[in-house]
Amino acid sequence: MNDSHGYLFDKDTAAHIIYAEALRFTAECSAYGPSEDEIQDLTRKLSWQIRKDLNWTDLDVIVGYAFELRQLEQGTHEYLQLNGTYTVDNREQVRSWITVPMFGEIDFMVASIPTRWELAA
Repeated sequence: MNDSHGYLFDKDTAAHIIYAEALRFTAECSAYGPSEDEIQDLTRKLSWQIRKDLNWTDLDVIVGYAFELRQLEQGTHEYLQLNGTYTVDNREQVRSWITVPMFGEIDFMVASIPTRWELAA
C-alpha cells in the first residue's frame, strides 16, 4: 500500500470509528466524566487511527454526547421520563435529541477526509 495515498476508508468509516471509540471511552471512564488529559489522549489516538488531525475540544463535545447516551442507558438522564410499567417512556425521543447533534458534530470532524473514489484516483 502506498502510504502517501492513505488507506482506503472514507468519511463514514472514520465517523464509525469516532462514534465507537467515544462510546467505549465513556463506558470506561468514571461517573464524573473524563479529564482534559484523558480527552487529549483519546484525540491523539483517534487522530492516528483515522490519519487526520482532530481538535480535542471537538472530541470533548462528542464525548459529552456519548456520556449522555450512557446516562440514558443507565436510566439517570435528566430528561428521561420512565415509569415502572413502561407506559411512559421517552427514551427514543431523548436518544434522538442526543444522537442527531452528535452525528452532526462527527460529520463536521470528518468532512475533509477524501472519499474512496478520490483515494483510488
